Amino acid sequence: MNEPTEELEELGSDSNDAQLMPALFQHKARPQWGLAIVAWEREGKRGYQFEDGELRVFKNGFFHLLDEVSHPLDEAAVVVARLARAAGVNAAEAADTKNAPKPVETYPFDKQIVLFLERFPKGFDWSSLRG
Repeated sequence: MNEPTEELEELGSDSNDAQLMPALFQHKARPQWGLAIVAWEREGKRGYQFEDGELRVFKNGFFHLLDEVSHPLDEAAVVVARLARAAGVNAAEAADTKNAPKPVETYPFDKQIVLFLERFPKGFDWSSLRG
């Protein structure tokens, strides 16, 4: 059986898995804001949820200030999940009833289970690691 790190590397190398992950961005002039995801897009604007906790809105014409960045799939999944939760909170606070933001697309739990069972049909065997 493969070691857990080998399985994570294998998971990260699958282009289908990577295509399901929302893109991560970083502001060119403000790297201290951290990574971001697109929380919503409407009326020529995008709301980006940043790691520093702020939801920042950019008009069309300023999108070029954000570079798409790549990270290993397992690391990116953790960042995306954290930012998606934060975006839901901030979007709800900022939204009015007629212009509610689109929900952030995530990888549904039932599909995660299917993928897990395909990749690890026998689960994990950690018995060799016990002393």
